[in-house]
Amino acid sequence: MFAFRQRLIALLAVAVSSLGVSTNMNAQASKSATEYPDSRVDIYGGYGYFHPINSGVGSKQYFDITNPNATISVTGYFNRYIGVAIEGGYFSGEREHAVYNPNCVGEGCSQLVYTAQAGPVLRWPLGAWIPFLHTLGGGSRYNGPVDQPLTWGWGVTGGGGLDYTAPFFHKHVAVRIIQADWQYSQVVYGPLVLPEAVRGGFGEMSAMKLSGGVVVKLGEITPPKALDVGC
Repeated sequence: MFAFRQRLIALLAVAVSSLGVSTNMNAQASKSATEYPDSRVDIYGGYGYFHPINSGVGSKQYFDITNPNATISVTGYFNRYIGVAIEGGYFSGEREHAVYNPNCVGEGCSQLVYTAQAGPVLRWPLGAWIPFLHTLGGGSRYNGPVDQPLTWGWGVTGGGGLDYTAPFFHKHVAVRIIQADWQYSQVVYGPLVLPEAVRGGFGEMSAMKLSGGVVVKLGEITPPKALDVGC
C-alpha cells in the first residue's frame, strides 16, 4: 500500500511538472509570435537607380537614371504571406538626350520614366527580417532617347527584396534594405522618321531597377488560434 502511494505521488509530480513546462512553452511561443506582428498594410517610399539594358529605338539607346526619383507602393495582405501591391515609380534624368541632339531643350532633353502597376506579393516573415517577391503589371510611360515625346505603353515588373523591422516605434517601421526588380515595357511613338530615327518608332525597354527606403507597417494580422485537443 505504501509503495502504491509513493508511485501515485511520483506520477502526480511528473504530471504537474509537465503541465508547468507545457504552459511555459506555450507562453514563449505566443510571445515569439507577437514580438514582430505581421502587418496588414505596408506603405513603402524609396529612392533608386534605373538601368536600361540594351534598349532603345533603332540605334539610339535609352539612358541610366540616378537623378531625383521615387518608388512608392501600398501593399495589403490577406494573411501572413499573401497580399496585393499597387506601385508607382518616377525617374527623372538630366539632359541625357543631348548626346544625340545637342540643341534639345526643356523636359524632352532628359530621360523620364513613369510606371503605375499592381500585382501579387509573397512574403516570408522571419522575425525582424522579411524577404518578399512580387510580380506587377500595368502602365509604363517614358520618352524616347532623342525627340520622342512622353508616351504611355504597357509594362511588367518582377523582383523582390528584403525588409528589416526596426525595434523602435512599436515595430511599425522597417527599412527596405534592397528592392531589386527587372522591368520590361513597350511604347509606340508613331511612324519612325528615318534616317536619323530621332522621332517616332517602337520603344522596347528592358531595365534593372534598384531601390531602398522606409516601410510604414499598419495594422496587424491575427494569427489563427491553436487547436486544443483534449481527452
